[in-house]
Amino acid sequence: MTLARFVHVADNHLGRRQYGLIEREADFAEAFQEFVEKTLEIRPDFVVHSGDLFDSHRPYPHVMLVAFQGLRRLAEAGIRVYCVAGNHDLGPRPGGGRGSQLPLLAAALDGWFVDLGYHRPLMEEGDVLIAGLPYTPRQEAPDLRRALRALGGERRRRGGRSVLVLHQAVEPAVPRFRAELRRRDVAALGFDYVALGHVHDRTIPAGEVLRGPVVYAGSTEIVEEREIPRAKVNGKGFFSVEMEEGGEIRMEKWDLRSVRPFVLVRDDAESEGDLERIRERVLSELDAAGGSKRPMVRIRLRFRGSPEELRRFERKLGDELGDRVLRIHVTAEGVGGRTVGEAVSSVSPEEILEEMLEGDAASLAKEIYRLASEGKRGGEIQEEIDRWFARWVRG
Repeated sequence: MTLARFVHVADNHLGRRQYGLIEREADFAEAFQEFVEKTLEIRPDFVVHSGDLFDSHRPYPHVMLVAFQGLRRLAEAGIRVYCVAGNHDLGPRPGGGRGSQLPLLAAALDGWFVDLGYHRPLMEEGDVLIAGLPYTPRQEAPDLRRALRALGGERRRRGGRSVLVLHQAVEPAVPRFRAELRRRDVAALGFDYVALGHVHDRTIPAGEVLRGPVVYAGSTEIVEEREIPRAKVNGKGFFSVEMEEGGEIRMEKWDLRSVRPFVLVRDDAESEGDLERIRERVLSELDAAGGSKRPMVRIRLRFRGSPEELRRFERKLGDELGDRVLRIHVTAEGVGGRTVGEAVSSVSPEEILEEMLEGDAASLAKEIYRLASEGKRGGEIQEEIDRWFARWVRG
């Protein structure tokens, strides 16, 4: 009995400059390069990529070069990559694909990088049917469901082994009000393996042999702070998958060693004694952080003391940690959310918008900020808002 062996990866977010740090941009590139190295060791039949290769639909040239060089190494080893566009790859425009860089990579890599989408949702790799659709926003979910039903029908007609690749929020991995799809509806399509992206926490399936798993590969680096607790337990990386002729699935989790460790502390403080306890906690967690890179330290406090006490705490912590960490960031809020302390290091406007907003609201706010920072005038910004509003009304 022959095995089909493939790698499932997602959410590299190449080009992401978290907290405005060039070191963090380099971290995302190193995680992608390590993924490539490990995939060359595994030597799978093919790779499925579930979207958000890039953090922006307009990546800088040096970011495009990182992606191209890594994908070319896979191509030279005879490993084809099947990719769908994620929401970050597509940008905010209705229809998305006009802003995506994936067709450029597909053309440059001459068939070894396949951009799956509504224009070409089905491909075959040997006897394995590979189906994929790009990210589709919740407002257009009925169109997405119709397209998926058609793919499910084609899978049943052709028979054999099959993989479905999507970049979507699927309930129960996300709450119903934010999800475009439900897990049971995706599973009912009958694909042997559903390779998901968009949610950055890994799915850890239970059992050695699986049938029809619906799996999030997770991101290859820590994209947002809320991922930190689960990343400590489940790691960051990708999956290798073996698919037998009868549809049985075996999976192996591959962790990336290049991921920068994070120390995240959330606590309440009313006095300098509380701040000293928190300082000791940070030191303890730093000792346990491990990893080959200096950790990021993020401290969030509900603080009822004075600004002077907080500043002394920040100075003491900064002086003590010195070169042990890449950066320390402290945010302190008083009762009612009033900010009484500022950060040791700056946070980019995009990070602030992501923390304040969710989903389309955050994406629109970041796009408006980007347009303004590029010197675009009011008419161009208004045109972008009108496009978003039109899509929202249609939903």
